[in-house]
Amino acid sequence: MQTRYYLTGILLVGLLAAARPAAAQDYTVCPTDQDECVVEWANEEGLPIMNALTNTVANDTERPAGRIYKLKRGGFYWITEHISNNEFNLRLIGQTAEEGAATGENVCGESGTEDCGPAIIQRFRREDGTVDGLMIESSGDGNGGLELRNLWLMGQDDSGVTANYEPILINSKNSKFIFDHVVFDRNDWHHLGFKAEGNDIIITNCLFRNLVGPTQIWEGRAIRLEAGADTVIFENNSFFNLTSFPFQSEAAPVEYFLFNHNTLVNFGRNFNAGGLWKRAYVTNNLMINPFWQGESEQQYQDRLNSWVAPATIRTTSASVASISAFSASSRCPRATGWRRTGASCWPTTTGGWIRPWPRSTSSWACARSRS
Repeated sequence: MQTRYYLTGILLVGLLAAARPAAAQDYTVCPTDQDECVVEWANEEGLPIMNALTNTVANDTERPAGRIYKLKRGGFYWITEHISNNEFNLRLIGQTAEEGAATGENVCGESGTEDCGPAIIQRFRREDGTVDGLMIESSGDGNGGLELRNLWLMGQDDSGVTANYEPILINSKNSKFIFDHVVFDRNDWHHLGFKAEGNDIIITNCLFRNLVGPTQIWEGRAIRLEAGADTVIFENNSFFNLTSFPFQSEAAPVEYFLFNHNTLVNFGRNFNAGGLWKRAYVTNNLMINPFWQGESEQQYQDRLNSWVAPATIRTTSASVASISAFSASSRCPRATGWRRTGASCWPTTTGGWIRPWPRSTSSWACARSRS
């Protein structure tokens, strides 16, 4: 009888341990029979669980192909070790304010029912004082993409240090990258660093702000491409307080570049560095206080590198298209000659549209095929 009670007690302890919520451990156990996995960020006392997101992704070894890691509204996802996606597409999707309200995550403000803002991912110093310079590292050929939505990526670590080159390091090639409603905040260089070729990069409704470097004029950027890309699209984004240039493409060209309906306030250098692209459409943008650092001695002598020169939007060949219309309310007349021609309109991921503002579905224009 005593042995029976002992075995029964062991069984009950095991069942209680298995039933304990995921927040009681250092990662969330994701379901294998559904795509969405809601990642807990706080323990039972309401304090952040260190590396909850990193460990959840690392331990999710039986993830379905459509896995989505859902981050809770207002959550603090602190990491001492960076998140890695090697040969799988990583999707980190934060709850919207509406989703947060529906699930009871909106607990801020005097009423205790107000929106707490997007989920924050921030690097933390380790116990020995060191800090991982990376936040996310991606790799793969056709299967190393990212999809980030409704997130706040804090470039500084918990001690306030922003000395970091590129917290999101992308070694993937021929993969797809989508960033939507993401705040890229506080870093002395750039958040996004692409090392390989053939990628599709679509950035919409994002905010790049407070990217300021204290040591040289080339610090404080939004994105850097070292091997070109297949497609790069920026639409309806804001850039605020950059020491240097918003966009950089060096060493290899971007096949198709669209920069439409973006607002840029206070950036210190040119609109872009490198100018390596084959088809470039820069339309319907508002730029306030650009090139505030002024001309250097070298740029006085080399007008191709100045703000007012064609180099600002130059292409790699005279035979390819480059359209520029720095206006928030009108499109370049040359763009109206490009029309949709069905399946040949490219890139297929977005329909190939150059979107006028205000948006009008009756006047779409295609950047790839000319009628």
